Amino acid sequence: MKKTVKNFSFAILFFAALGWVMMMVIGFVAAFPEGIIGLILFMAIGGLFFVALHDQWTNEEDDYYKKNVDL
Repeated sequence: MKKTVKNFSFAILFFAALGWVMMMVIGFVAAFPEGIIGLILFMAIGGLFFVALHDQWTNEEDDYYKKNVDL
């Protein structure tokens, strides 16, 4: 039961965040040409976010410490 509520809550959070991001992008495009600056910055921050996620998921050193070091 708890896992179902947790997954449902994460799904709601994901779709709310997705809607917020979509509205931001629509607002940037609607504010053309000044909105292009914000859109470029938003894309750059998004790119850095995905690079950080990729580094976290593929870092073997972090995996080693998670498995072998007790805190």
